[in-house]
Amino acid sequence: MTTEPDQLLPNPDTIRVFQGREEIRKVAFRSCQEIQEQMDGCYDHTHPYVLFADDIGFNWETKHNLPYCKKMIDDGMDVRHLDGVKGNFSIVDRTYCVLYTIQAEGQEPTQLLVTNSKSFVEQQQHFFEILWRTAIPAEKRIKELEREQKIKNEFIEEIADQLKVRKVCDDLVLSTTGELLIVSPSQEIMESIIEVTRKKSGVKVRILEPIDKLEEMKKILKEDLPIEIRYFLNSSSIRPNVTILLSEGTLSLSIEIKENMKGNFYEMIKSATYTNSESIVWTHTSIFETLWMQSKIP
Repeated sequence: MTTEPDQLLPNPDTIRVFQGREEIRKVAFRSCQEIQEQMDGCYDHTHPYVLFADDIGFNWETKHNLPYCKKMIDDGMDVRHLDGVKGNFSIVDRTYCVLYTIQAEGQEPTQLLVTNSKSFVEQQQHFFEILWRTAIPAEKRIKELEREQKIKNEFIEEIADQLKVRKVCDDLVLSTTGELLIVSPSQEIMESIIEVTRKKSGVKVRILEPIDKLEEMKKILKEDLPIEIRYFLNSSSIRPNVTILLSEGTLSLSIEIKENMKGNFYEMIKSATYTNSESIVWTHTSIFETLWMQSKIP
């Protein structure tokens, strides 16, 4: 069976059935290439988007196909999401309809039906318009899914092991490529920060220190680096024996130090909390920014 342009639908009210992977691919691609004004498509999660991945890609089941939905939106397509939608069909310029027969999820279509039957096309177009009015913008659903995934991937880790706290702290500092916010860093942490700012361009560091650490910090920072420091008086928002690191606005490491002890910073660690929890990171960032605005520039 061939799919030459003058033979696809040679007459009005024609119904044709295509079988086989290559024939189905040819007709599917051709239906996209023939669009003059618009194509209306409805697809569920069984739709084999792999058939179209080279060119256009369709799938309304947003949850299963986020990258393709985003690509369609980026390409200027109008995409909506509808829970529980069933069926896979498209209507090209309101003139003919393409329907896929899929036996099982994840499998390619076994048949593809193409028809320009006026009554059938009008019926499918009417059905599509009902679904379209019921559906929500794909952008909204994508944000919901990304939010759900973010919550699912959230972690809050309480760390008591001093060596592990040191490793997490070093990894956090060294992996930062954007902005790093720090409250009351130790000399050991400052050494890592200096190393990062020397090696990576684009890293911005802002540090809040108690006023009594001014002279100590001046001795550590002897060179011109992209590190901005401000000093604050005692604040009820920040406990005096806690160091906080915030990386990229997505990670927070809060380190509690044992009281009345001196020596190596990492040996004085009592415990630490490491998290990507949006609420905790937001709270720590808000405290930092408030203190930053109230603090003094040396």
